[in-house]
Amino acid sequence: MTEYAVRSSGEVAVNLSDKTQMRVLHVDDEPALLRIAEQCLEMQGSLQVDTAVSSEEALKKLEKETYDVIVCDYQMRGKDGLELLKELREKGNNIPFIMFTGSIDTKDVR
Repeated sequence: MTEYAVRSSGEVAVNLSDKTQMRVLHVDDEPALLRIAEQCLEMQGSLQVDTAVSSEEALKKLEKETYDVIVCDYQMRGKDGLELLKELREKGNNIPFIMFTGSIDTKDVR
């Protein structure tokens, strides 16, 4: 059985049954979290994880390397994850982008 990760109802983003390594760029300004996440993700077998501790470092790596997906923290010192995503899209880079945050603003929770 073939599994797919779907970006939208009409478009397949990633064929999960493909055994080639997927290259992930993980961006977070907390180095300890990067190390743990890198180890956990690479234990899955088909992921090769590269890390960046800032949006600026991520942009430099993207100039030199090709990645299949970016996983990025929302709240970071300097340029945050949303600003990084906006800059990439303005440059025409449509790489799949997963943003996460470890904090919740309770005023937004109802």
